[in-house]
Amino acid sequence: MGPHQFPFPLPSSQSNSHFSIHSFTTPSAKEREMESIVHRMVKVNGVTLHVAEQGEGPVVLLLHGFPELWYSWRHQILSLSGRGYRAVAPDLRGYGLSDCPPNVSDYSLFHVVGDLIALVKSLGVHQVFVVGHDWGAMVAWHLCMIRPDLVKALVNLSVVYQARHPTKKPVDSIKAVFGEDHYIVRFQQLLHLESNFAQNDNPPRYVLYAHEKQDYSLCEVQLDCHKTIALVVNVKLQEI
Repeated sequence: MGPHQFPFPLPSSQSNSHFSIHSFTTPSAKEREMESIVHRMVKVNGVTLHVAEQGEGPVVLLLHGFPELWYSWRHQILSLSGRGYRAVAPDLRGYGLSDCPPNVSDYSLFHVVGDLIALVKSLGVHQVFVVGHDWGAMVAWHLCMIRPDLVKALVNLSVVYQARHPTKKPVDSIKAVFGEDHYIVRFQQLLHLESNFAQNDNPPRYVLYAHEKQDYSLCEVQLDCHKTIALVVNVKLQEI
């Protein structure tokens, strides 16, 4: 099974009465700006990362959360590049167009931080500003601890620093506080949530929300969702 293949049918939005696909029209000024973002593949730390970037000047490294991609930072990329910064937003390993290593052990914070250390080196700079959100914030905290010399300043959103518990596993701690229904806990059940996502009649709630806000089209939301499912499925299938 390839890194972006699915072991179950994907939902078809065309057969779902809740949604309609936007027809493509003449690109707006904002959409033309988006097209100016440069995309490239960078080999780092034994994997290939997809990186979106724009601008010249001091580097701002933008780290997305779960289940997201570089696309979460599209507006910030344009804004920062217009203010004299080089905005760099990778798809972290296992997300989007970046490589999806097959083993669970390949996704430790040491691996993900190692990717970023190598990415910074490939940019030809000594220090970067770092902005993290959600899971990306957790990665950013650990980048600061492991290689503080690479970080000029840090901005983190939604996730505060939490030290590793000396005896309790992170999932057990989450379960104790938030219960069995927390999404991280539910993802521990092999293919359970993934099979729910594949049901046409019950699309994920965040797909509904994003579509109602008309932030971007259903096609793009589903693409983000499906790539995240691909990561979880491919990693967990290795454990069977």
